[in-house]
Amino acid sequence: MLKIDYNIEIGSVQFKLPSNSRLIELRSEASMNAPVHHCRMLFTLPGDLSIAVGDSVKVKLGYDGDLNVVFSGVVTRVEWLVESVVVEAESMARQLAALHVNAYFENAFAADIVKGLAGETDMATGRVEPGLRFAFYAVGSNRSAWDQLSALARQCGFDLYADAEDQLVFGAALPGAPEMFQFGINILKLGVEQRQEAVSGVEVFGESPASFGGGPDTSPWFTKKDVTGSAGSDPKQRMYIPAARTQELAAQIANNLWEKISPKKNGSVKTLGKSALVLGGTLQVSDMPVDSQNGTYKITGLDHQVHPVKGYLTTVEIEEI
Repeated sequence: MLKIDYNIEIGSVQFKLPSNSRLIELRSEASMNAPVHHCRMLFTLPGDLSIAVGDSVKVKLGYDGDLNVVFSGVVTRVEWLVESVVVEAESMARQLAALHVNAYFENAFAADIVKGLAGETDMATGRVEPGLRFAFYAVGSNRSAWDQLSALARQCGFDLYADAEDQLVFGAALPGAPEMFQFGINILKLGVEQRQEAVSGVEVFGESPASFGGGPDTSPWFTKKDVTGSAGSDPKQRMYIPAARTQELAAQIANNLWEKISPKKNGSVKTLGKSALVLGGTLQVSDMPVDSQNGTYKITGLDHQVHPVKGYLTTVEIEEI
C-alpha cells in the first residue's frame, strides 16, 4: 500500500515525513473559476514554531517520496489554538483581483496586455501565449485587473489561471495525453451535468469603420456600416467590444466567445489523491455505466484534501472538450 507523503515549506519552517510530521489536516483548492487559490493547514503545536502572515508557502503532496507541487502562495492568516495552529494561505493572484488601473495599449498582442498588468503586481508570469493582436485596447479601473484579463482571455479563446507554482497562465488547454479515469478502477465518485443555455450564439459589435478601407489603426468616426461578427444561431448574446476594429477581428472574437460559453457537460470526479493533475490538463473518463458520462474533459479545478481518517483524496472539476 502506498504511504501518503508531503513536504510543506512555510517561511523557514519545513514539515516533512518523518522528521517533522506535525500535519493533522490539509485542504488545497484551485479553480479556473476563481482567481485566488486557497490552502488551509492544521498542525500540532510545537513550542518553537514561528509562522507569520506574509511568509511564503509551498505545498508538495504525493506518495513514498514521489511528490508534486499542489499549492504556492503566502500566509494570510494564522490562528493559534491551545492544542494546534491553523495556517491559511492564498495565491498571489489576490493582487490582480485587488488591482484597479487605467491603461491603454497600442498595436499590442493580448500577451503584451497580460504582462503589462501582471507587471503592476508581484505575480510572476508563466505560459503566456500571444493571442489576438489589437490596434488599440483600453483597460478601465471600473473592473479589477483580473476581471479585465479574464474578459481578454475569453476573447482570445484562452484560459486564465494561476498554476501550482503561482505563475499566471494565459493560453489554450495544455497539450499531451489525457489522464485515464475508469469506472471501477480509480473513480470513487463522478457527477456530470449539462444545462440548456438561454442563448444559442454570440454577436460582437466593434467600434470603427476601419475594416472598410482605412485599416485597423484608423480613428473611429461616423459610419453607416457596422463592424460586427457572429457565431452560432439566434437567439444571440450581443456584446459591445470597442477593441474589435475590423470585421475579421470581430468574427474571431465572436467565435472564441461562443466556444467558451456554448453548452458543455461539466461536473466533478473524486479519486484517491493524485497530485500530478494540473489545471488546464485533460482527463478521459471511460467504462461508466451511463455512456453519456464518458468522454474527454479539461481540468478546471482541483481540491486536494489530506485527512487523518479519510486519507488523501482529490476532487477534480471537469469541463467537456
